[in-house]
Amino acid sequence: MNNPHDKLFKAAFSQPDVVASLIESLFPAALRQAIRLDSLVLTTNSYIDDELNEHFADLVYDCLLDDGMPVQIALLLEHKSYTVAYPHLQLMRYLLNRWQQDVEHGQKLTPVIPVLIYHGTDTWQHLPFAASLSGMNTLVKPFFPEFDYLLVNLTALSDEQIFAFRNRFLTVSAALMKHRQDKQFADYIRQNIQRLMQGIAVDELMSVVLPTFLYLLETTNLTGSDIVFIFSTVSKETEDAAMNGADQLRMEGRIEGRVEVNRKLVKGALKLGMDAETIADTFEMDLAEVLSLIEQVRQEKP
Repeated sequence: MNNPHDKLFKAAFSQPDVVASLIESLFPAALRQAIRLDSLVLTTNSYIDDELNEHFADLVYDCLLDDGMPVQIALLLEHKSYTVAYPHLQLMRYLLNRWQQDVEHGQKLTPVIPVLIYHGTDTWQHLPFAASLSGMNTLVKPFFPEFDYLLVNLTALSDEQIFAFRNRFLTVSAALMKHRQDKQFADYIRQNIQRLMQGIAVDELMSVVLPTFLYLLETTNLTGSDIVFIFSTVSKETEDAAMNGADQLRMEGRIEGRVEVNRKLVKGALKLGMDAETIADTFEMDLAEVLSLIEQVRQEKP
């Protein structure tokens, strides 16, 4: 899984409360009210085959409706940054893959709610399947399959809608994927990081910070130390989570170590006009370490 969008999607939407928040905010009212949110269970199932792999990444949840009926919710992240002509064809293949498993196990077909998550720049027109036909009348209609999907168009959501999500990881992941196409994406992160991270409990920080850190590392020109510095403007706890995330990624060989992160952190602070004492107080670093790093920075060749 090398696609950074897939990684963020799976990190966020593998959490049932993120999915519950999505349902609360964006599902049609009648369906939202019928789904028992406390019954959401992430499965290990995937109905993506080799042909669909270029179109989607998926996560599948089991849940119950209020009448006790079991259904599955299939979250599908659209890979392409542009709209496709016949999304129903890919979705039909996906559903057939699911139902083929039911047939092989001698079971009745499981109701599936496909939820297509799109974050491209083109305008997505959510049309009925019948609109794909060259023509339609009442005589032909019985011979044509009818089904629909829920579209979550992140690009079309306003920032007000995104920041109104109850779950903060849903807010963070939706905002990142929506604004990824912005020319000034890194500036958007710098300007909104405090608002994005607002309200995240300390014991949940790492589960949000690490995938966010990795996403920024893979989709921007920001270095690991740049990202740590951005997180440090939120709170000491968020900075610590970012530093721990940097350590984990360093062990995986993705970014430089903590000493190098601290050196670049100090270098950035010096550019902002901070003195050694201010840097030490701001980032809760030992003054002697700060002075040593300042000396290293000053010895660097221009």
